[in-house]
Amino acid sequence: MEAWLDFAGRLHPLVVHLPIGILFLLVVLEIWNRVERWQAPPEQQTRKISLRSLVLFCFASSAIASSVFGWFLAMDGGYGEALLLYHRITGIAVTVLGVVLFILRNRPIWYGFTLVATIVVMVMAGHYGGSLTHGKGYLEDALFKALNPESEAVEEAGKAVAVVAKAPSDFIIYDTFIHPVLMDKCASCHGEEKMRGDLRLDSYAHLMQGGDYGPSVEPGDLENSELIFRLWLPLEDEERMPPEGKPQLTPEEVRLMEWWVETGASETATLADIALPRDMEPTLYARLGLKVNDREPLPERAAVIERSRELEASTGVQIRLLDPVNPYVEVVARFRGEAFGDGTLADLAPLERVIQRLDLGQTAVTDPGLAALKSMENLQVLKLDGTKIGDVAMVHLKGLTQLESLNLVGTRVGDEGIQQLSHMESLRQVFVWQTYASESGADALELALTDARKIGRLRDDIASLEKQISIETAQVNIGGYTAPDVRPQVLEPEPEEPAYEPEPEPGEEPAEAPNPGGELTPTEDAFPEPLDPEL
Repeated sequence: MEAWLDFAGRLHPLVVHLPIGILFLLVVLEIWNRVERWQAPPEQQTRKISLRSLVLFCFASSAIASSVFGWFLAMDGGYGEALLLYHRITGIAVTVLGVVLFILRNRPIWYGFTLVATIVVMVMAGHYGGSLTHGKGYLEDALFKALNPESEAVEEAGKAVAVVAKAPSDFIIYDTFIHPVLMDKCASCHGEEKMRGDLRLDSYAHLMQGGDYGPSVEPGDLENSELIFRLWLPLEDEERMPPEGKPQLTPEEVRLMEWWVETGASETATLADIALPRDMEPTLYARLGLKVNDREPLPERAAVIERSRELEASTGVQIRLLDPVNPYVEVVARFRGEAFGDGTLADLAPLERVIQRLDLGQTAVTDPGLAALKSMENLQVLKLDGTKIGDVAMVHLKGLTQLESLNLVGTRVGDEGIQQLSHMESLRQVFVWQTYASESGADALELALTDARKIGRLRDDIASLEKQISIETAQVNIGGYTAPDVRPQVLEPEPEEPAYEPEPEPGEEPAEAPNPGGELTPTEDAFPEPLDPEL
């Protein structure tokens, strides 16, 4: 029985539109009656009264059905008590007024007042119902923007001023990036007025509290975070959130939620408190209306060229520009050998923000000296092969969020050291030949740096896109038809085996071969004389 009541409750959103449409039809009918009141003959007036009775009967019946189904739907829970109470009272009032309208259909004065009251109460019931379904302020916000079109521009200008006046690194991650996504895509079903699964996502406290399935977020643990698990489910899965038909989170927003949970799901952490993965920076800064490098402008290219020449002369390293437009450079110190040490590495500080490739192979740098790498925020390729560094040096590399390739061949780095790299999401190549690292340690690092879930989702996306491509691909047939070739195929006769010829007896001349068709047989005269070797 409970299942049938649940089914009936889910019919409410369908049935509730019937009395709204019928009431609109009734208003049109009454206006039409007033316009033609003095022109229509008496028998036509009687038909109009009968039509009014039919429409009022349908209106009252559908209003009763809508109220009953709505009551069943409310039994499922998950709605704000105050807003649900207002919607329930106004909905029942519409039903009662519908019955009263039917009773007073032949009393023009009372009928007119009741019709106006029904329209007013219907609007109120629809407003509360819309707020229950789409969230509080669903109609008011749209109406305010329609009446004040300049307000949105003022709001955007205010945000821009706030961004300019505030360093990007000072923005709180939850308030700036996470909360807006939850409010936009989740709060309509998990907010103050509607709480599916007894879950609210409109505040940090409620988010961490969770709902019927326990805490929605486990800081640092994606696998056990219910919020992330629901986002990973296929769109057609009933447990998927948001469900199919609702606005979905974009891939960038899903990655944003994952990154926030991975970093501890803090309410107060800022962009300065957490190292940003390379793939997250464009998303975060785009939401602030900034470019990645707007946090602090890079040095001018001309200034980098001039400073590079000075450092080449003073340190003996080789520096070359990597881009015809940007100021990024590559620094090669390998050929300096033992002459290049920690002090020389520290001398590269003026170029630390534009160094993308750094070759320190075969030099004399040490574990403590690599602390100078921490400020090389754009470093992508680092070669340390043939140096005497060990596990301690790896600690200094953990903050290099854009590092993609690391060469540790021939160093003293072991399993403990390379495991320090396991959280560097941008790292894609690590060379550890002739080191103290074991095969199991290398496998563990490879597993940690490979996002199997993301790869799986990308494969699912590829499969979905391929299916969509097949659906969208058109075929146009102009009626041409090529009949299959049904002619019998002529088989080539198999070559006959030569007849058996017995071997000639000793002293017996072999029989002459037959010469069918009278073909000429070669004779000695048919061959030319050999060339004179003296010619």
